[in-house]
Amino acid sequence: MKFNVNWLAGIIERPLQPEQLAEQLTSAGLEVDTVEPAAEQFSGVIIARIIECEQHPDADRLRVCKVDAGGDEPVQIVCGAPNARAGLVAPLAVIGAVLPGDFKIKRAKLRGVESQGMLCSGKELGLDDDHDGLMALPESAPVGEDLRGWLELDDSIIEIELTPNRADCLSLRGLAREVSGHYGQSYAPPEITPVAPQCDTTFDIKIDNFDDCPRYAGRVIEDLDPDAVSPVWMQERLRRCGLRSKSPLVDVTNYVLLEMGQPLHAFDLDRLKDQQGNIPVLGVRTARQGEQLTLLNDQPVELQSNHLIITADDRAEAMAGLMGGLDTAVTDDTSSVLLESAWFSPRMIMGRSRDLGVTSDAAHRFERGIDPTIQMQALERATELLVEIAGGRPGPICVLEQADKLPQAPTIRFRLDRCNALLGLQLEQQQVVDILTALGMQMQPEAEGIWQVVPPRARLDIALEVDLIEEIARIHGFEHIPDQLPAGALALHPKPEAILPRRRLETLCVDLGYQEIMSYSFLDPDWLAAFELTESPIELANPISRELAVMRPSLTPGLVTAVQRNLRKYTGRHRGTVRLFETGTVFLPDGEGHREVQRLGFAACGRRQPEQWQINDKSAALDFFAFKGDIEASLNYAAGEVSFRPSERTFLHPGQSADILLQNENNVTSCIGWLGLLHPGLRAKLDLDSDIFLAELELAHVSNGLLPSFSKTSRFPSIRRDLALIVPENIGAAEVLECIRQHAGKYLKTAFLFDVYTGSGVESGYKSLAIGLILQDDCQTLTDETADNTETRILSGLAQDHNIRRRD
Repeated sequence: MKFNVNWLAGIIERPLQPEQLAEQLTSAGLEVDTVEPAAEQFSGVIIARIIECEQHPDADRLRVCKVDAGGDEPVQIVCGAPNARAGLVAPLAVIGAVLPGDFKIKRAKLRGVESQGMLCSGKELGLDDDHDGLMALPESAPVGEDLRGWLELDDSIIEIELTPNRADCLSLRGLAREVSGHYGQSYAPPEITPVAPQCDTTFDIKIDNFDDCPRYAGRVIEDLDPDAVSPVWMQERLRRCGLRSKSPLVDVTNYVLLEMGQPLHAFDLDRLKDQQGNIPVLGVRTARQGEQLTLLNDQPVELQSNHLIITADDRAEAMAGLMGGLDTAVTDDTSSVLLESAWFSPRMIMGRSRDLGVTSDAAHRFERGIDPTIQMQALERATELLVEIAGGRPGPICVLEQADKLPQAPTIRFRLDRCNALLGLQLEQQQVVDILTALGMQMQPEAEGIWQVVPPRARLDIALEVDLIEEIARIHGFEHIPDQLPAGALALHPKPEAILPRRRLETLCVDLGYQEIMSYSFLDPDWLAAFELTESPIELANPISRELAVMRPSLTPGLVTAVQRNLRKYTGRHRGTVRLFETGTVFLPDGEGHREVQRLGFAACGRRQPEQWQINDKSAALDFFAFKGDIEASLNYAAGEVSFRPSERTFLHPGQSADILLQNENNVTSCIGWLGLLHPGLRAKLDLDSDIFLAELELAHVSNGLLPSFSKTSRFPSIRRDLALIVPENIGAAEVLECIRQHAGKYLKTAFLFDVYTGSGVESGYKSLAIGLILQDDCQTLTDETADNTETRILSGLAQDHNIRRRD
């Protein structure tokens, strides 16, 4: 919201200092973005009238003007503006004037003709971007008077960033109420005198659902002067609020929007009428799926069934609360209009701008909620201004409403003791009464220190006692609330030693060479389809955009997106190598609701190590087993035995993927995650030119470890035995090792795989695994006989359980 200080000061009838005002607004929660002057610095510019305008004798594009500058004699000005003409009132920079950019005006000759100053355009004065001609001033402008003083350019423009709940401050009146409260004075908006009808033209209104539109009003104004021009004071106020002057009709609706916060729309009455010249019935209804409408910005839109529209004899003419239609838009030739003023439910406007890619000041206000009491006042104010500027004959106001559907001001029980307890203050009753009444609250005493409070109906954000307490804190000043630590006994909660802190786990990931990322918790539905995660997605009711419309059920899409972006940017010796991890929440469906689960995700591609002379490219490439080693390192603290089995996830490579299993102390095995290579088909679809390895783990299982315990180190030597085994191809090494542990007995300390072989000497359908066994006893040195017996038990168990035999 942008406004100029002089306009606000005129409304509250109090001088305001821009810097002080900005500080007060920011401290009260209305964050000020910028404070800037209303016009660039210039001096020596007065109001002048061109008396005569003749062609320059030696230049086709120059004119020699005799200009009345308010002195005894006219001055001669050589001017190249195409709109220079006798009778035009325009700014004149006299000799010695200084224009923006420290441009000084001196006596000069242009093509041999003396010029005693310069007639100025708005751009040369820094007032607008129009450089096509002189800045035209009203004929009534006082010739010879200083332009800066006459336009009150010694003004400041303040832009504030409003939170969505403070829609009441999207108008000068709302700001006036707020600022008046800071000065301890009540703001009473001026009474608007109704404009007496001068014609009897009316129209009918039809509303399908009063929940969508509890009030719709309008009036016809005929015989407006199409050649009328908005007064300079209005143009200047609009300019300082960031709007360009276009025509009286557009300017008046914009002015009332800024002044009162009520969006208005003007239909060209002649273009709205039917072929018989009758005014159609104006209706408010939801659109039919597929209806077409061309908006004011010349954008055709296909309407959806949740769009609220304005109709003329059931024909779509405007998007309610968003933008009017092109077919009935006012033009420079419009002489009769139908002015609309309505209250639309925010739920029917919210999100429509994003749906259609269209923004408007009206939608910005309607979706936040506007004052439900000012629709008639806004119509009267707009009528008053239009008749004053462009003449015309207004008709009576036509209105259809169901007042009980409009937001009603709540009655809130307010307790002084509760307020002081929450804020840590000792406010007196009169202080509280002064603050709330200055903000427009109606207060009715109930008991000592207790009131029934009714907020202004424009303050849709106030509904509870804590809202009133917040208002008191804002106006009293947050800086006046003492810094005091809370008192009371604090309960110390035990922290299990077996839980690995998330920070330690994240540090471990960094030590493994991964970089942490944070991605959005929202996803594009197309990503869910790509990863086949479309089972019961949790959709947002009001998404930021279509690309962020569902809650993520997995960290993987965000990690893959980050890899994509990094691959495009990485250069040098790390080119093509990306290692990322993320800890975050995923959102999974759970009956009619959802549950939130903490997970740890990984994504990696490129080389295992930075490029160096000792390692060739092929051996340096990251592969499944190197990536698996990183995941196993992150699982070192997990409480239980970790194992792997082939995964059937469709977005992973079927031969290079695995589910991660954890067997807890109760011998219950559960799947706690997965890892694998992104499927080549999906990689091609995502336009990735590098293999990407992915993993995702349940964080609770990763960080829930076992307490360290003492284990005695044997002083007796160990024995190593190696087994070469012929194993069916469908049996994994993990199954073989598990079988060995089951049958080996108490002397086996470690069993590990150190070689895999297929080829000559191994029959088809089988593979050769080389297993190392470490045998040791805590009480004695093992004999060869004991080792042989252990080996025999192992071979017997392997043959019985998996048809595995020793390789000859």
